Amino acid sequence: MPGEPPKMIIADQDAAMSKAIAVTLPTTFHRYCIWHILNKITEKLGIGECFSEMCKCIWGMDKKEEFDAKWEEIITNNGLQDHAWLSSIHAMRENWVPSYVKHVFSAGMSSSQQAESCHSFLKQYINQKNTLMEFIVHFERALGS
Repeated sequence: MPGEPPKMIIADQDAAMSKAIAVTLPTTFHRYCIWHILNKITEKLGIGECFSEMCKCIWGMDKKEEFDAKWEEIITNNGLQDHAWLSSIHAMRENWVPSYVKHVFSAGMSSSQQAESCHSFLKQYINQKNTLMEFIVHFERALGS
């Protein structure tokens, strides 16, 4: 409804973003972008059998208990019990795992897809080393293509 805060926002798990959402929109559920999380998993573990198992666990478990049991099995079978980042992301599962976020309507969205698409497009034309003038030229080219 117009004038009311959104029920949910999908964004990455950046601490400043989380705090800003909690302060300015205290009744809004902050769902973490699963694209960022899966991307980070590939950075930490690579793309292989373990990643494939994790994807099946994340997307294929309908119940929280099923997810937790399968996650624990994957962690144990791959000797990842002491992996700090995986432990931290598991602790935040109530903000990103599909079986945990069913209580908030999301119209099937689980990532900041439109923003990611835009970022990907723009990265073809610009980078952080561009001067302001180069940025403007590259940005105009991107819009013209």
